Amino acid sequence: MKIRHKFPILVAVPTLALMVAFSLLSFATARSELNAQRELGFTNLLDEKSNQLTVWFSAVNVDLRVLADNHATFDALKGFHSGWEAFDGTAQETLQQLYVFNNPYPAGEKDQLRDAADGSAWSETHAEFHETFHSFQHEREYYDVFLFDLEGNLVYSVFKELDFATNFRSGEYSNSDLGAAFQKATSMPHGEVYVTDFAAYAPSNEAPAKFVAAPVFDTDGTRLGVVALQLPADKIGHIISDSEVLGETGQIYAVGEDGTARSSSTRPGGHGILDALPALPQIEAAQYSEETMMAGVTGLSGEPVIAYTKVFDAFGKEWHLILEQDLTEANAATRHLMSLVLLQTVIVLAIVAALAFWIASKLTSRIVALSDSVTTLSGGDLESIVAETKTGDELGDIARALERFKSELAAGKDAISERQKSVETQAEVMQKLGEALARLAEGRLDCNLRERFPTEYEELRANFNNTVRSLSGIVGNLQDNAQQIDSDAQRLNDNTVSLSQRTENQTATLEETAAAMHEINTSVKATATGARDITSAIDGTRAQAERGENVRREAVSAMKTIEESSEQIGHIVQLMDDIAFQTNLWGSMQV
Repeated sequence: MKIRHKFPILVAVPTLALMVAFSLLSFATARSELNAQRELGFTNLLDEKSNQLTVWFSAVNVDLRVLADNHATFDALKGFHSGWEAFDGTAQETLQQLYVFNNPYPAGEKDQLRDAADGSAWSETHAEFHETFHSFQHEREYYDVFLFDLEGNLVYSVFKELDFATNFRSGEYSNSDLGAAFQKATSMPHGEVYVTDFAAYAPSNEAPAKFVAAPVFDTDGTRLGVVALQLPADKIGHIISDSEVLGETGQIYAVGEDGTARSSSTRPGGHGILDALPALPQIEAAQYSEETMMAGVTGLSGEPVIAYTKVFDAFGKEWHLILEQDLTEANAATRHLMSLVLLQTVIVLAIVAALAFWIASKLTSRIVALSDSVTTLSGGDLESIVAETKTGDELGDIARALERFKSELAAGKDAISERQKSVETQAEVMQKLGEALARLAEGRLDCNLRERFPTEYEELRANFNNTVRSLSGIVGNLQDNAQQIDSDAQRLNDNTVSLSQRTENQTATLEETAAAMHEINTSVKATATGARDITSAIDGTRAQAERGENVRREAVSAMKTIEESSEQIGHIVQLMDDIAFQTNLWGSMQV
């Protein structure tokens, strides 16, 4: 594979690997952060909704207490009770006929009737106070407002449903939640409030109803009756579901301890209050007062959801909220992030690949030019100019080094040519010199080299010729010396004969001399023996002298030892004198 193809791959592949690793790491980090933000957002939303419900319940509590302590309520209760008594036992039938059955307004609008114009004291009281309670109910968005006397008669309500003018101690609805609220409130001290749970209420067409009730006391502390409010059933659902954070599939709903809904769904076809909810993990966790987060569980829609649960107290009761959002929507941000990461990776890879191919084309064109120069140089062309020698990068360094190499090759080529010529000249000179040496080896001294050699070998030719001339002179001298030696040998022979005769005469003389030398030798041996005896005597004397010296040294050492012992004895005697003196002194002191 050529470098123009390798280079983009070597650049793109590691870059892609790094980009993928970095993208995956970034995606994992971002996904974790998104999940944390989503969880924080949903948790904060549940906290916000629980706070909103708490605030609303607190506002209901305040409204009920204000209503129970209002002088208009005192006067209304007194007036309605007096008007009730004025009917002399027919109050229920008369009032229901006037304000329910014969009410000229249709169902759901019967609250618009202010005065039935029957001339009764009760209707006069209703005409006086109905607008006040109706405005309160409308402005505060309550379903209905109720006033009870102490006998349990519902002497007033805003909407005049079938429970109006009935008795809640012994009447048809005495066992309802409103009846329980009245009966509890009649025994409560001032300032306390009783709250019921949601339950179906027959007068409201079996719709879920929730009531709050409080006792009413006159300014002198006299118990006058009970005031109660019917809370709007859909109010809780609107409070907890009103948020853009939930998106298209998110919802928050309240669950009772029995597993039924305490808020209605805002989705079309969704559950209503008191509907039984399926046994889902998040609902069971809420029933057991667990605050948790679950992902991938089945939601009310039947789709996988992410769910959060929240538990809080309001009006002295425990409330359970559940937040759900389909996983598809919950993970939409994560999928969008993944799409962005993939798109970013693809774009970066495309840019890197394009840059890599562009850089590779630029770089490989220069490398190819440099490669062509190397090829030309390897073919023996030392005249062509090497490419890229003027650039300042590493390829320029290589090109300049190649140019220097080319120059060195050219110089080497010239040197080789000169060397070849020198070798040829040397071979010619050695041939002529060898021929001359061959003639010289044959003993021919007329082998001078007369033809001139090249300048560098001319000295060799001169030295050879000088050697031949010197050798010719030596040979001539040797011939002259040989003749002289022959003459001298003849004279030496003559002298040798004469010497032999004189030697015989001297032999006799030498024998006499040898006898005399034997006698002298005997005398010398005797003298040597005497000298050895004298030497032994001298050695003995010297040994005795050395022994005497040793004795003297030992005597001196013994005298020094005696002197030291004497000094020690003197010290001991002195010590004994000191002890005796101290003993005498001690004895004198005792006396």
